Amino acid sequence: MLLQEFPLHKKHSITTMFDNNGKIVQWYIDVCLVNGVDNEIPYLDDFYLDIILLPSGEVIQKDADKLKETFLH
Repeated sequence: MLLQEFPLHKKHSITTMFDNNGKIVQWYIDVCLVNGVDNEIPYLDDFYLDIILLPSGEVIQKDADKLKETFLH
């Protein structure tokens, strides 16, 4: 199961992933330019950089290379 949060006026969105027993597997955080709502559907303008937080406290950074490419070109 997934719970997605798109906080307005913030630069991130959070997807919480649960296993079949309702236990959190991970939080997936998208760093984005903006969150919004269009025709009652939430959206985000993704900045490519993603952060995964595991219940153990481990933090995994993803796609930092894509973010650098975007700003270098």
